[in-house]
Amino acid sequence: MLLFSCNHEKIRKQGDNMKKITSIFLVFVALFTLSISGGNKSSNSIISTNNTVVTSESFSNKQFSAQSFVEGKVKERIKTEDNYASVTNSAEFIDAINNKKEIIEIKNDLDLGFKVIQAETKKSENDLKKLKVTNFQSRNKLVTSEAIEKSGISQIEISNVKGMTIFSQNGATLKHVGFKINQTNDLVIRNLKFDELWQWEDSLSADTYKIGDYDLQGWSYFKINFSHNIWLDHLVFGKSYDGLIDAENSSTGVTISWCQFLAGDASSYYKDVMSGLEKSYLDQTIKYVYYKYLRDSGLSATDIYELFKGQKKGFMIGGSDDVKKDEWTTNKQLEFSIINTYFKNLQDRLPRLRGGSSHIYNVHVDNNEIYETQRRIKSYSLYKDLVNGIVANNWKLAFTNQGMVTTNGGSVKYENSIFEGVRELIKTNNYDTTSTVHTGSYLVENVVWKIENVLNAKGNSWDIETPFVSSTRIAEPKFVWNTESKTIDYKVILIDLEDLSKILNEQSGTLSTDLNWLKVAY
Repeated sequence: MLLFSCNHEKIRKQGDNMKKITSIFLVFVALFTLSISGGNKSSNSIISTNNTVVTSESFSNKQFSAQSFVEGKVKERIKTEDNYASVTNSAEFIDAINNKKEIIEIKNDLDLGFKVIQAETKKSENDLKKLKVTNFQSRNKLVTSEAIEKSGISQIEISNVKGMTIFSQNGATLKHVGFKINQTNDLVIRNLKFDELWQWEDSLSADTYKIGDYDLQGWSYFKINFSHNIWLDHLVFGKSYDGLIDAENSSTGVTISWCQFLAGDASSYYKDVMSGLEKSYLDQTIKYVYYKYLRDSGLSATDIYELFKGQKKGFMIGGSDDVKKDEWTTNKQLEFSIINTYFKNLQDRLPRLRGGSSHIYNVHVDNNEIYETQRRIKSYSLYKDLVNGIVANNWKLAFTNQGMVTTNGGSVKYENSIFEGVRELIKTNNYDTTSTVHTGSYLVENVVWKIENVLNAKGNSWDIETPFVSSTRIAEPKFVWNTESKTIDYKVILIDLEDLSKILNEQSGTLSTDLNWLKVAY
């Protein structure tokens, strides 16, 4: 069924006016009412705003086509003897990247840690820098993971590429590596897993500043700069140390589809790291002051395991909160979308948008575990003393659990998605709440938001007494796409919310299939 949207400007204005005159008290009343009633009743039809053409249809491989901002902007590759590279080790992978092969097929799991690459290529650190492979570990920083101590961490740069597809037919895993994508157009990465880019943050000295903030290392799976039409599809991501994926410097067409972000549940790696810490604590050989403090304060090993299992930071889109004219103009060009994707325990930045446009649809975020863990630990009698000790030591202990943070004129639309256990869904300013310049806009359409025993809502941000409001108490700009046409130029394929979780469970992440990953339309 094909639906053409109406202009609901009048409806949205009514909703805006209602929000202006409705007190914070009425918002809490709305939450309570929705919790009892099971949420707003809505029609079976999906209404799309901003004159967007949408279609709601049953799942088929057609939906594996390049969609959203990359629709029609990434190309199908045709394999030839000259443009294809088959990769079985790190040396072959580095060679294929530097020779700008259009098609790079990864045949098996690869450890791309810096020490492994040095051993397999037999090259010095300076020689590898010339091949755009750098040591991604900060000097003189503590290593708390045995796997990272053995393999190292690398960052591999893909730059000045005009057309490349990296894929695995069997869903191979790439470990201990982040990628810097620079001045590149039409890059497609499909059917791969990324893992082991995280370690426990700690110190041997109690006076180390901000332990627990996870800012000592800058590890992210992808950092995208000055690039366009980057399609990340059918990927699985484990827990990362800093953020998951960052994009800045006027990057456009960054699209994530059919992916799974599983945090500490992606593999046994997180469990192995945490088991090692607990063993050293029980053996009384532990050297790490932060873990020891948490245990000595009364938290159990299970409490700590569950509290830190989530992904602390997600997607940073836009590189600065600064509002200088050139940076403001650059950030407004940003385009970022996530579609048909599943998240487990993502605590923040879905996305953190500093200008530009972001479209999030057909997404399921399951934060039930992290919500319950945080609620339970906050109820402990030891909680107040625990936090006071953290503050006294200038450490950090994050109880963050939020969705979008749209700022600096950025525009985020949540559409046709399910959010479970997300405590704070919308923020519109995270830098200076006295400044409207640092504020972003949002639109929520046909979204389910559930928190057990607290909230069960389904609806839109313009509904009367809607819970889909920003927790930031500041005037918000009207939502508008930050594109030249002030709209989006692609068709949106929506999945019935009743089927969304099942379809994402079966079809997202890596697939064992004979699908032709070089195609962009099916």
